[in-house]
Amino acid sequence: MTIGFDAKRLFHNHTGLGVYSRLLIEGLKELHTDDEFILFAKQASSSKYHQGFSHLPIIQSSQMLWRTWMMTKDISKNNCQIFHGLSNELPIGLNRTKIKTLVTIHDVIFKRDPSLYPLIDRTIYNLKWKHSATTSDLIIAVSQSTKSDLSYYYGINEDKIRVIYPPVREVPTNQDIGQIINRYKLPKKFFLSVGSLTQRKNIISILKGMLIMKSELRIPLVIIGEGPDKKILQQFIYDKNLSDLVHFLGHVTDEEVPLFYKAAYALIYPSFYEGFGLPIVEALMSQTPVITSNTSSMPEAAGAGGLLIDPANPEEIAAGMQRLLEDNSYYNQLSIEGNLHAQQFRPNVICSKQLKIYHELVG
Repeated sequence: MTIGFDAKRLFHNHTGLGVYSRLLIEGLKELHTDDEFILFAKQASSSKYHQGFSHLPIIQSSQMLWRTWMMTKDISKNNCQIFHGLSNELPIGLNRTKIKTLVTIHDVIFKRDPSLYPLIDRTIYNLKWKHSATTSDLIIAVSQSTKSDLSYYYGINEDKIRVIYPPVREVPTNQDIGQIINRYKLPKKFFLSVGSLTQRKNIISILKGMLIMKSELRIPLVIIGEGPDKKILQQFIYDKNLSDLVHFLGHVTDEEVPLFYKAAYALIYPSFYEGFGLPIVEALMSQTPVITSNTSSMPEAAGAGGLLIDPANPEEIAAGMQRLLEDNSYYNQLSIEGNLHAQQFRPNVICSKQLKIYHELVG
């Protein structure tokens, strides 16, 4: 059969939604099925990821509103039996064709915490999410948490929602972390934070936790990511004399990120809300334990490899960091059990489940 994909984020997003889209398409191709996969995206040829997917048919346009509704005509013209919206949206009018549709919805953060978004953004997101959720034949939720949110906020029958976790890239076992340590002058032992520097990611609570824990136990914190809260965090670090312990690295390449997980002592991820939380599983793939939140989807992502804390409580974060540093037996337990838990997210496992769904849709 022929399956079309909304590949906007695949070509034009470097983080969560882009990673999900690229790993899913790559994983589906590696299953070596007889199915044809077609990517639909505006100005795909301008993307740095274009070459990596040029072996697939790519339908692109520069027309205004093409992705919103004009893309429907191109999807039909290319004889797609199924169209999969990979990032929360579906084009208008597709539900009036014979094409089966499904949409992956990653989160409804704008509903859970409206204060994080301007009114205009919340309004647009709500219209798009509601349209795709109500007109699609099937919804893929990336966690049980997201499934529950969709049912609660949009009244979607849970029978219409399937939970398929995102595929998570496997960490190369033959790469030397010494190269990354030298390139970035990393400390010998450090906690790692990965994600955008925003209020929701709650990095400030890690810093507060560092102040609370025993000073003789403190180890450096390495932060990967950029965002609007960077100056606030830097000011806090300066005011609290933490400058020698906190290292901002900004963006690093996709190829380098797994090496940071391998080099880190543990990942700290105290986000207030996540649709899934890819960095959690990426760390577990490297046998690196995780301190993460006991809210939304994060307990699902972390499983037995996570030390769960209340993200609003820096004392719990401090206690978690101290426990990992002082209790070697517990640390090793998290490392082993977390890695076992992470195997269910390997691309070949997830993509096989997704392919089965496509075949179910067309009977």
